[in-house]
Amino acid sequence: MAHRLPDETLKEILTPALTISEDEFSFADAENNPFGKKYKSSGVVLLVCKRWMRVATPLLYETVIIRSKAQAQAIVDALTANPHFGAYVRKLRIEGGYGMSPFTVISKSPNITNLFITLDVYSTDNATGICKALPLVNPRRFIFTKHTRANNPKSQKLLDEITRCIKYRWLSLETLEFHSDRMFSVEEHLEDALRASSSVRHLVFTHCSEEFLEKLAAFSNLQSIRITFSLDALFMRDVVDSSPALTRLVKFEEIVECHGRMMPRSFALPLVSTASRPPLIAEPTPGFTPLINVLGSVADSIWSLIFSFATYPRHPSTQLLSQSDAPGIHNNIDGRGFSYSKSRNSASDLSLVSKYFHTLVEPHLFRVVGITCEGSLSAFCDLMSVKPGRGALVRILYFPLVWNDFEVHSSQVTSSSAISLGWCNSWVDQVST
Repeated sequence: MAHRLPDETLKEILTPALTISEDEFSFADAENNPFGKKYKSSGVVLLVCKRWMRVATPLLYETVIIRSKAQAQAIVDALTANPHFGAYVRKLRIEGGYGMSPFTVISKSPNITNLFITLDVYSTDNATGICKALPLVNPRRFIFTKHTRANNPKSQKLLDEITRCIKYRWLSLETLEFHSDRMFSVEEHLEDALRASSSVRHLVFTHCSEEFLEKLAAFSNLQSIRITFSLDALFMRDVVDSSPALTRLVKFEEIVECHGRMMPRSFALPLVSTASRPPLIAEPTPGFTPLINVLGSVADSIWSLIFSFATYPRHPSTQLLSQSDAPGIHNNIDGRGFSYSKSRNSASDLSLVSKYFHTLVEPHLFRVVGITCEGSLSAFCDLMSVKPGRGALVRILYFPLVWNDFEVHSSQVTSSSAISLGWCNSWVDQVST
């Protein structure tokens, strides 16, 4: 069915999995960085098939986040091997210096409209590449941050280059954002840059002094000034209200709760209310049968895979238990704290749900058989006598001790070619019989 979908429809389906939201891209708080909490790469979507890779590649490269030297080098390698990928990049966030990598990325990405960088560059960092690359880009929106006291020639050089670009190079720049608790450190540079720029229309600051705000009121090209730290409103309300120009321009942002803290809305990722949150599971439907419209063989394989994880601590395709598993088997617990006895209880419970479940669970139930006490071997042989095919399901048969009835039943036990034997007190490696 999926192969019949047009590329445009497939793109709309894949977009939510690959798109980085505007709130995430512009997140400027020093803590709770959303990109530090992603445990899985969204790029796995491209591995499904060649068609998905072709359709999803532009979506993957639309927003590029660089947070380490390894990521920077990976992006450089990708753009060098596939130069046309650079045309897909629209938003670029660089959280460091990273040598010449930013220059390579920006020089190969001519369509960048949103740029995010940080002034937190230390003396041990190399910001040469990003300083050299800034004149090559012409963004419509530029965001930069500063959360540390880093003040060295490299950081100052980067700030000077930003100022020059705003004044002379970035003729399409409309929105300028600066987020920092140390606004005073850049106010002079910003005033100089904004005085020369005729394209900037919107300003967004975390903090802003009254003196700097009064200077901004004189810039006729500005259409809005947004202050994201609401406590500033308590101290600057009188200044804003006393100036018609500032009253028209300045807007203070409300405080919202995020991650158990109160913070400006621009610093908080959007919270989904419980009222609007979609249900995690479908509403119960009387008479509903899972996989009812799927081919029987396909449904069997899906259910069997699900049961394999519920009844056995390893994927069915893995190799048989090794010598290192012997102590765990003897104690009914593996090295990760998984209880083999609980695994068997799960298999037994599932097999009682229905005849269909019993048929699917049986291979997992008999895959590993433990003869834990005298008489268990006899009972196991009785089960195989009732249904001889069960012997072929056994892959591991282990004995804490060689019980007295082993000689009596050994021929029946070893009649199945699928069985591997192991002795927990004197283990031998997977003896096939």
